[in-house]
Amino acid sequence: MDKQPIRWHRLGLSVAGSFAISALTLAGAAAPAAAAPRMSDVLSQANGYVGVSEVAHSDGTVTDTYRDPAGAEVRVSGPRGMVIDIGPTVKIQATNGKVLHSQSVAARPPALDKSSPGAADRAIAAYEAAGRSVINDAIHNGLDPALARQLDGGLGASSGTQAAAAAETRLVGANATASGTIIYSWCADTKSSDGYVHGHACDVQKMDQDQGGGNWYVADEQTSSGWSTDTRWFPDRLNKLAQWVSYPGGNQVVTWRPNGTQNVGQCVTVTESFSSPQTGLGYSISTNVCPDSIGAYTITNTQFGSRWQGYETDANVYEGSDAVDLVHSPPTASDSPYLHVQIWW
Repeated sequence: MDKQPIRWHRLGLSVAGSFAISALTLAGAAAPAAAAPRMSDVLSQANGYVGVSEVAHSDGTVTDTYRDPAGAEVRVSGPRGMVIDIGPTVKIQATNGKVLHSQSVAARPPALDKSSPGAADRAIAAYEAAGRSVINDAIHNGLDPALARQLDGGLGASSGTQAAAAAETRLVGANATASGTIIYSWCADTKSSDGYVHGHACDVQKMDQDQGGGNWYVADEQTSSGWSTDTRWFPDRLNKLAQWVSYPGGNQVVTWRPNGTQNVGQCVTVTESFSSPQTGLGYSISTNVCPDSIGAYTITNTQFGSRWQGYETDANVYEGSDAVDLVHSPPTASDSPYLHVQIWW
């Protein structure tokens, strides 16, 4: 005790000043706020969400996590520099008097410079060289590895060796790109504020045909899954799940599946597929779909996806929907679409 006053004076503090500081602390003086983490992605629409963490992966991708004051959370995994729009949590008055909720997130990767010769080739080569895959994107984004590997139906390669060979002969231009190879993949995830209801979606964008000069045909293979972990007596249950891609103006969706609504009486594997009119290549995606229905969602000139609708029978029953589309992206249009995922509960 005899040495303490000497140490305080050496620090330029008096005993009285030290007591005053202690009093302020006991009175509840605010501690310095923790600095927000630096995020590689751009949050263009926040709706109260702030960045809480970023994880960098060995394949060059990142996973960015955002949270709102109520505890709702979104995550996005994919290339650095994505643009993220987060929708608000919306209350919906259902016809039966029950109050439902809806929540969404959308993310798009950086646009390629289509005016630069070989832009698609470089993107494809970089994807392969980094050892990237949509399975890794899904796992990085928090999806269970076993479930993520189920997403592999149709996401890895285009079908038909004869079609692929024929497609090669139809490619024109000095920077003609091998068809059916991946340009980009990325995933988005949203979770309700009570932590029970989840929605997850991934998109794989593939080159169908590069006609040179930035005149491209690109295919999207989309898949989503949704579930609730709520085991309470009166649980929150997922009753609608949707995913879709929306391209900037100037692009044109030319082919898509599903093109109607399919009623589902029991859990089955549903495959959506088409053959490209440009190259003859086949594109497909499969997922597990449970009652009640799956169908096309948001069909316009520039966007397309699908939705599942029904009611989970129990906690941790995974619902799913999938879609494939072919888009003509002319030289003046950006090739970078938003991937949306939305949940209703």
